[in-house]
Amino acid sequence: MQPICMRLPGKSILMVIAPQDYCARQLDVSRGIFEREGAYVTVASVRSGKVRSLQGGLATVRETLSRLDQRDFDALLVLGGPGAEIHLWPNRCLQALLGGASTARKVIGAICSAPVVLARAGILAGRAATVNDRPEAREELRLARAKLETHQVVRAEHVITAGDGGDADVWADEVVRALVT
Repeated sequence: MQPICMRLPGKSILMVIAPQDYCARQLDVSRGIFEREGAYVTVASVRSGKVRSLQGGLATVRETLSRLDQRDFDALLVLGGPGAEIHLWPNRCLQALLGGASTARKVIGAICSAPVVLARAGILAGRAATVNDRPEAREELRLARAKLETHQVVRAEHVITAGDGGDADVWADEVVRALVT
């Protein structure tokens, strides 16, 4: 049996979820990929404690956005689900965290409806990006002057977006590639 070659040892990834109605599949699939590659994953939200997914499952959040510093992470990722629109889209603390990470050229990613957070943080202006099919989300990207694309996953420099939560594995694989190059 050959040894497993992990590509992300020593890398630290922040995954931000809504405190309710986040998409469990997006978290479980992508987190699993990152951890198998050797990365340390921190899950954060607007509040700590147990948070409920759209599917009814529970996750434990130990970190709140207000206590984090983008300098502690190699990648900052925002996950979608209906709760993202309510809790993450308008969150100024998250937008500032992402803005600092973008300025520092950290890997930044968002999936499903979460690319709206990147748009509101000013990160997508002039960049190719994708988002889910909700008209409100697509309009947010247009208003932010993003170059809206319909591909499964879009990588524009250090920013990686995916429109469908079902593409969490493909999105996570692209995040891994961005972290190793």
